[in-house]
Amino acid sequence: MTRRKIAIKKIENVAARQVAFSKRRKGLFKKAMELSTLCDAEIALLVFSASGKLFDYASTSTRQVIERRNLYSDVNLVKSYQPPQELQVEGEYFMLNKEIEEKTLEIRQLNGEELQECTLEELQKLEERLQRGLSRVSKTKDERFMKPINALKRKGIQLMEENRTLKQRLARERGQSSDSIVICSSSDNPPQDADSLMHLSGWGNNTSLSFSRINLPFSLLKERLAEMTRRKIAIKKIENVAARQVAFSKRRKGLFKKAMELSTLCDAEIALLVFSASGKLFDYASTSTRQVIERRNLYSDVNLVKSYQPPQELQVEGEYFKLNKEVKENTLEIRYYYYHY
Repeated sequence: MTRRKIAIKKIENVAARQVAFSKRRKGLFKKAMELSTLCDAEIALLVFSASGKLFDYASTSTRQVIERRNLYSDVNLVKSYQPPQELQVEGEYFMLNKEIEEKTLEIRQLNGEELQECTLEELQKLEERLQRGLSRVSKTKDERFMKPINALKRKGIQLMEENRTLKQRLARERGQSSDSIVICSSSDNPPQDADSLMHLSGWGNNTSLSFSRINLPFSLLKERLAEMTRRKIAIKKIENVAARQVAFSKRRKGLFKKAMELSTLCDAEIALLVFSASGKLFDYASTSTRQVIERRNLYSDVNLVKSYQPPQELQVEGEYFKLNKEVKENTLEIRYYYYHY
């Protein structure tokens, strides 16, 4: 069975929403763990269900990632300081005016004007620049000439190859007998040719593609089909830096998409903090990152009060009074029974 696409909107049925929340939350946590392991990323994920229950995941420590995020925000706030608008406009005006004057003088010198004030060394550099520019122009012009010529040559070679293939096929068809060979295969025997494999897989009915029209061995085609299917990879750190960066970009986008879908479908409040291996912060929040973090801190404080345990002395004293009260009640009950019966 193929997966159905569902509309990304809130699930109204409460039971279905709870089931979807449980499954999608586990999938989201799994994706976060894989991103952290494969790409050496530091992640903190906070999920509040519709009932207000907190579920969190962190590659190191939730508090540590939140503190790093606050420090990152403070540093970027200092870096993003902007001077007053009047100073910016004035400074940009003088800078652009100076740049225009320099570029105008450079263009005139390239055209052979205003060379009197240039030194011998500057004139030599100018000559070298003009020679390099002239050689690049000549090279580009030759490439423009040769490009259509080479394309026509390749097309001619391709047509000659197709003509030779058609001649060989025509010769084979003339050499064959007029009787047609019918190959019957039962359901117990697996298909051994490419076309029957495509027919059984459903490709032959849906597309006009046929392996018999492709001049490749059947074994090679089977290998290509196997390569097209998804492979399971080992969940460990990717050592190649370029591959790790590509994997981080793709998996981070997928993780953010999953978080957005969980928030919309199940009415959950989510905050996701991802630090790349280079230290860059990527975050997502269904409402506001700061708001979700503050709610998490409040949730932790409330649970800390609920889980408060009194000192050992108070616990022992409380158990003593409770046992003493129980003994007195049992004694009264025995006395009542003794006097009346």
